[in-house]
Amino acid sequence: MKDISSIASMFKALGDEGRLQLILELRSGEQSVTSLAEVTGSDTSLVSHRLKALFIAGLVDKRRKGQQIFYCIRDEHVANIIINAVDHASECD
Repeated sequence: MKDISSIASMFKALGDEGRLQLILELRSGEQSVTSLAEVTGSDTSLVSHRLKALFIAGLVDKRRKGQQIFYCIRDEHVANIIINAVDHASECD
């Protein structure tokens, strides 16, 4: 079933702590690769690689402005998945 495969790919992309951290940072709105690298303390090439995986999984969108690439959470559905996961994790503590 294709839907199951797509869902598994989405959760696989979210299963990496570094990619999940980027998604959590993007909850506040669109950000550049450079700003995400600064906030997370990671190298820009690593952040770009992680964002590419999130983009391929359909979780983020990107746009280019000059030399900068900006990323944002793709839509409200993705944001809700993240909010629900954070809420669930908080309740389990």
